[in-house]
Amino acid sequence: MNKARSKARTKEWEDPEIRKRRVEGVRKAAFRRYEDQGERNKASARTKALFDDPAYREKHRRAMQKLGKQNRGKPRSAKGLSRSPEYKIWSGMIERCHNPKTVPYKNYGGRGIHVCDEWRGRGGFVRFIEHVGRRPSSELTIGRIDNDGHYEPGNVRWETRVEQMANRRITRHVTIRGETMTLTAWARHIGIAVPTLSRRLRLGWSDDKLLQPGRH
Repeated sequence: MNKARSKARTKEWEDPEIRKRRVEGVRKAAFRRYEDQGERNKASARTKALFDDPAYREKHRRAMQKLGKQNRGKPRSAKGLSRSPEYKIWSGMIERCHNPKTVPYKNYGGRGIHVCDEWRGRGGFVRFIEHVGRRPSSELTIGRIDNDGHYEPGNVRWETRVEQMANRRITRHVTIRGETMTLTAWARHIGIAVPTLSRRLRLGWSDDKLLQPGRH
């Protein structure tokens, strides 16, 4: 196979037109590399000239200091946080919503409650922490403002166990077209998940739209 390929290449090289194109291609590639290196050298020289100026160095130092203060406390990655209480809370949140094998699933994922895509997968934990922040106290856990809503931006907060239990005991009643039922009963009647109906109510949908089947 290699010998056949070598013979074919040798035969191609004997063709003046093919040889001319290949030589020209090699020459252009080498020239581009030379130009790129020249631009890099120029950029390096410009940067060095700037940093030779004491005023510029001081300006750069202050800018970096300001940026450091702005990013202080913001995790850039999950490295070093995988053993933190926040990470355990985050992973537990995903487990009870998306793993049918867990005991709490029936009260979360089984009810149609899920964790938003933004907070799942690669980088999900970092985005979750960027939204809710680090846990202010060891006595707090993550909770949903609307107990029938999803784990998503705007519907989660750090709260005490007492606040969380009180929120769970609240039975929400909804009146649609003059008829009042619990939120769960209405969702079952329409044929949609409880969080879907809860979101529709938060968005101020009309009664006709509230009764539409579907995911949204």
